[in-house]
Amino acid sequence: MKTIVITGGTDGLGRGLADTYLRRGHAVAIIGRDERKAASLPGAHFIAADLSLIDENRRVIEEINATFSTVDALVLCARYFRSTRFETAEGIEGTFALDYLSRFLLSYGLTNPQLIVNVSGAGLPLDLIHWDDLMLAHAYDGVSAQLQAGKANDLLGVNYAAQPGTGRARYVLLDPGAVSTSFAGSTTRRPRPTSPCSSGTAVRCGRVSSRSSPSSTIRPPNRSARSGGTNRSACTTRSSTGRPPTGSTCSPWRSSDDDVVDGGFPFRAGQPAGADDARPPAPRIPRRDPAADRPRPWWQ
Repeated sequence: MKTIVITGGTDGLGRGLADTYLRRGHAVAIIGRDERKAASLPGAHFIAADLSLIDENRRVIEEINATFSTVDALVLCARYFRSTRFETAEGIEGTFALDYLSRFLLSYGLTNPQLIVNVSGAGLPLDLIHWDDLMLAHAYDGVSAQLQAGKANDLLGVNYAAQPGTGRARYVLLDPGAVSTSFAGSTTRRPRPTSPCSSGTAVRCGRVSSRSSPSSTIRPPNRSARSGGTNRSACTTRSSTGRPPTGSTCSPWRSSDDDVVDGGFPFRAGQPAGADDARPPAPRIPRRDPAADRPRPWWQ
């Protein structure tokens, strides 16, 4: 019987490994935060811990060394995706703390593990590490944070194997690729700007929805600063044909779905230009993507 220690063992790949080795009759210790998930693995030794904290890692190391005389394999699976930057109570960026620093501490802290398997994005380009901003305080991106941690784990494995001394554990860097497991992480979507409308109007991205009534009233934002036109704060009522009356000054601006902005001409509600339009159709101007100023990732 072998002793297997798995971080992130309550979910995803870690849980799958824990379940497999328990069925084979091995001793399995799983490290995670959710005791309810751990309860679905009867027979496993559960250690509750937040591995993004250095103090918690040190406590886990002491418990494992005191409980198990030998660790045949340490499998490092714990990770958590964050779309927004997060700092731990110890002042360390969350992805760097959990995906890399915890693995560093456990790799060097356990007493003579026989095998260490670091499950991360192995084989990534070196320039993914932001040496001048490891905590990504100036330009955080969730994917970039995980790619940086993956490359840091590459360096961890290479350095660990290069350390002198006999009895050093074998160190395996494993990139599992795309796998069918649950997603551990938190994502937030930026709210889309919407045109201010009267009560009951179904409007999305500056265009009238097909669910709106034929006589919906639309109140566009102030376009004077954006297009150099007059302040069109008042709105007109569309007729039953869906076309604005002659002389309409309503001109809501599109904001998100098509990534375009109209030129401030009379609103046509998706209808072709007609004789009652004061000017020709607006040119479709691409909206600038704020992310365009960031360095392009290596895979693009």
